[in-house]
Amino acid sequence: MNNRVKIIIGLVIIMAGLLVILFFQSGQDTIRIIYFNVGQGDSILIDAPEDFQILIDGGPNDTVVEKLGEYMPFYDRTIELMILTHPHADHVNGLVEVLKRYKVKHVLHNYVEYKNSAYERWLELIEEQGIDSTVAVSGLKYSIAGGIELSTLYPFTSYEGQEVDDLNSSSVVNLLKYNDASFLFTGDITGDKELEILERGINVSANVLKVAHHGSKDSSIDEFIEAVRPEIAVIQVGADNKFGHPGARVIGLLEEMGIKTFRNDLDGDVVLESDGQDIWQK
Repeated sequence: MNNRVKIIIGLVIIMAGLLVILFFQSGQDTIRIIYFNVGQGDSILIDAPEDFQILIDGGPNDTVVEKLGEYMPFYDRTIELMILTHPHADHVNGLVEVLKRYKVKHVLHNYVEYKNSAYERWLELIEEQGIDSTVAVSGLKYSIAGGIELSTLYPFTSYEGQEVDDLNSSSVVNLLKYNDASFLFTGDITGDKELEILERGINVSANVLKVAHHGSKDSSIDEFIEAVRPEIAVIQVGADNKFGHPGARVIGLLEEMGIKTFRNDLDGDVVLESDGQDIWQK
């Protein structure tokens, strides 16, 4: 067998492999939520049918880029929706490199006024690349492939261009629903804002809760956790962090309510999958 024939056979095998991958990707009818282990910070990838990906926050460094390479198909360099909950370094830093490496179609953020070099560079890249963006405010809804819906629950009014005393209190809160399965993403929302959400009569019930502010004692008030009543909770927290996260009260409350709890510092990447009915850990 000459070299030319070997090359042709090799190319045929590669093409066949690609077709198999594309076939199974196109037939995806489940949703994966990957809570990346990025240390002391938040970063979550939502992998929906039809290669539709949502990235919520980017963690404190470029680890998120490695994680995207691990969990996204090698041929897919597009993120359909990027969400920044608020521009603290442990949420925004990694997003700068993501914008350099991936094509991002749309951005959702509160556009609060804040002095941070990574945040400022992130905003510059969005403008330079001409990425469509939306100011996050309660009532926004995104219809995603496969009948999935993403709704913004908070903030109630626009923070665009405003300075706030506590940046965590401006965190964007989103609820994702896939038929009977639901996932609540809370950023670093503070306890007083959790209470305000409840007082507005907003339904926060969800099967899975991303625990606010890395499990801080100043978030996850009892009333809020009881209203969400999740089956699963995920705490995005770094090992031996200087903040003492997660707080003992929060851990005790989750245990008392019988909520299955995962932590990035103990469990690494937390991967959940759902067919719209059941939710399981991968």
